[in-house]
Amino acid sequence: MLPMASEVANCFASATEHGPVAGLLKEICDLLILTTARTTQRIYLPMFHFFILWNLRETYNVGKPVKERMPWNTMGLMAITLYNRSILQYGMTYKIKTSGTIHHAMEVVFHATFGSYLDDLGLLGQITNRAQWSLRKEMNPFFKKRGEGKVVKFTPVIFKYAAKLAQSLQ
Repeated sequence: MLPMASEVANCFASATEHGPVAGLLKEICDLLILTTARTTQRIYLPMFHFFILWNLRETYNVGKPVKERMPWNTMGLMAITLYNRSILQYGMTYKIKTSGTIHHAMEVVFHATFGSYLDDLGLLGQITNRAQWSLRKEMNPFFKKRGEGKVVKFTPVIFKYAAKLAQSLQ
């Protein structure tokens, strides 16, 4: 555990402005770059994705056995099941404004959701329904400024295969 963890937590809890804790937050983030946090292995779905699922939950789960109900979990295999089912069964689509292509938008949303921008793109090509992935430096010119370009509508990338993360077994 972090030395002085309760003091650090109290510092953040009692802060009324960001200024006094900015230095401490920077140091903690620098440490996390070196060590990674367990939360980096979670899935971060966009808020509208949760909103749609929340509105559909009663319709989808009524009268279904527990195993067929929509899982509400953003960790591990259940999170990937939630993600895939919501796209495949509900036909969920995303819209994003970009000067890039639909394929660039699909990849950026996937990387933002799963934190996979540092992963082996060849492996992603094998475990998802998207065979070719662009390098980050190839996509940078298209995502420099927020809200530029045209609105593109797309179906998000889904998983063909998934497994429990080895890191989470520790």
